Parts: sequence; C-alpha cells; structure tokens
Amino acid sequence: MQKKINIAVVFGGESPEHEVSLQSGRTICREINSRVYELFCIYISRKGVWSLVDSEKFIDKNIISAHADVLPYPGKKCFLLCSKAGKKISPLKIDVIFPIVHGTTGEDGILQGVFEMLNIPYVGSGVSASACAINKVMSKFMAQKENIPCLKDFAFSKNDLPVNQSKLKFNLPFFVKPVSMGSSVGITKVKKYSQLKKAINLAFKFEDNIMIEEGIDGAREIICGVLSDGKRLQTSVCGEVSPHHDFFDYDAKYVDAKGFDLTIPAKISKKNSDKIRSMSKSIFQTLNCSGFARIDFLIDPVNENKFYFCEVNTIPGFTSHSLYPSLWNFSKIKIKVLIERLIKIALKKR
Repeated sequence: MQKKINIAVVFGGESPEHEVSLQSGRTICREINSRVYELFCIYISRKGVWSLVDSEKFIDKNIISAHADVLPYPGKKCFLLCSKAGKKISPLKIDVIFPIVHGTTGEDGILQGVFEMLNIPYVGSGVSASACAINKVMSKFMAQKENIPCLKDFAFSKNDLPVNQSKLKFNLPFFVKPVSMGSSVGITKVKKYSQLKKAINLAFKFEDNIMIEEGIDGAREIICGVLSDGKRLQTSVCGEVSPHHDFFDYDAKYVDAKGFDLTIPAKISKKNSDKIRSMSKSIFQTLNCSGFARIDFLIDPVNENKFYFCEVNTIPGFTSHSLYPSLWNFSKIKIKVLIERLIKIALKKR
C-alpha cells in the first residue's frame, strides 16, 4: 500500500477575513481524499498563534480544539509540534501545504515566504506574485502595462493627509478602499463629498495605504476563474455577480444569505466574454501567478463593450457556494476534483 501524502491545510489568520478563511478551510479539509492524503489542520489565531487542531472536530462541528502549538522550523525543513504543557517537542514532516488564509498576512506573500524557507511546496502563487496581486494599485499598474483598461484612482497614505480634494477629479459616486484588503473590507461608496472624511477614516482603520477609485453607477461585476499547472492555462466561463446591496460589500458576500445573485455564464456577448477570459490569462501571467486565481472586472451598464479590470484574488473563497468553485462547477469540475488538481499542481514544484 502506497504511503499517504502528508498535507497541511492552513486557515484562520490575523486579517478581518478570519471567519471566511475558516469556512474555506472546512470545505477543503472535508473534500480532501483521505485515501491519498494524511490531513493535518493548522489553525492561525487572530493573534497569530499557530496550532494543530483536531481535524474531525473542525470538519464536523466547526470546533477549534488545539492539540499542540505549531512552529515553523526552517533549519530542519519541517514544523515543530509543542505540547500545550510545553514538555514535549516533536517534528511534523509535511509534503504539501494548502494555504487558505485570506487577506493580509495570508494572501500577501508573508505566509508564502514562511513556506519557501521551509522548502515545502504549497498551493497557489509565490511571494512576489501574491504581494503584487493583493495590492490594488500595483496590480492595476501591471494590468495597464498589458493595455488592459482600468478605472482612474488616487492612492495615498496617512502621511499625505489632509487630502487635497481638487486632486479628486472623479465624478460621483467613487469608492474609498484600503489598498490591500479583500472581501470588500473597509470599502465605502461615496455618493457626496460630505461622506469622504468618514470613508477615509474607515479605510485607514484597516491599512495605512488607501485609494480613491472612480466609480461607475450601476456597474456590472464580471468574474473569471483561472487555473494553471505551469504549462497549460485554463479559464472558466465568466460569471456575473448582482448584489442586492448598494455594492458587493462584505455583508452581501458573507452575512446576508440573499445578498447577491450569481449568473453563470454571464449574460454578455461571446466576443466580450472571450476578451475578458483572454485578459484574465494576461493578468495572471504578467503578475506571475501560480495555481489559481479569480479575476474581477467591471462593465459599464450602458455600454457592454466598456469594461475595466478591478482586482485579483490569489486565494479566493473556497466554500461550496463561493464564486471561484461555482465558476468551475458550471464546467462540470466539482470542488473535490478542483482541490485535487490544485494539490497535484503544487506537488509538481518539488
């Protein structure tokens, strides 16, 4: 009988997307083929403490029951397990890692850097690609180099305050966003200038670098999934997200069970669908992404031929109802198969 492959699914994290990561982590842990893989569930608390948790309790009951603290140990290319009593330390050899920590410290290259030091293959993009992709200003800059249209923006830090409103040559409404947050955390749709100060203060609660981005009233939100094994690059069909809120905010995504409708395939022309899929490939490649990503676009509600790159998600949500798995499910690629493919892609890096 062939020896099982030791896989660690890493979830949780210090970002505001902690709870979303737990949902994604449960799905992945549940769907991993137990005949092939020996599963180890590594939880990162909101304070950054790593723990090995009981996989059955986590999968079946969503209970975080820690067996031991986990410490990365680059010297031996492994993790160390430290008992809660602190009396026993033992090595934990892992063959492949599936990180599903969303947002900062998980999706921005920091976690990937730890795995690189351990020399353990992992699912998804590397350090530099993750860092560039999560930064909305940088990813838009890279997209524009590929002649992909983007909406106007104005980026600044806390050191630049107060903002000179004469520089904001945008029509209302526009959006104030933290540069590197995901899941629409800290984003405000500004409909009148009297709301600007409050929106800026909210964004700065999450990050020291923020942006003001031109808005399109009634914009259609189009998404596309990318899957790569390093040689072949595939795109899913395009989907359209129709939020029932003022925009596709955190509540619409995760709190309100009826916060949005997802239409797959998106009701756009084949010509424009092909263009968006082609642009998704181009963005994935120019950022040097690996494994998987979801690329988001906006379409003018009046003129379907006017579309704009919005952002890249290098670790998209992975629940059964998340956007990325839903796109591939339309093409008959079930979530279990998708997870298996991503793990095999990562193992090829060894």
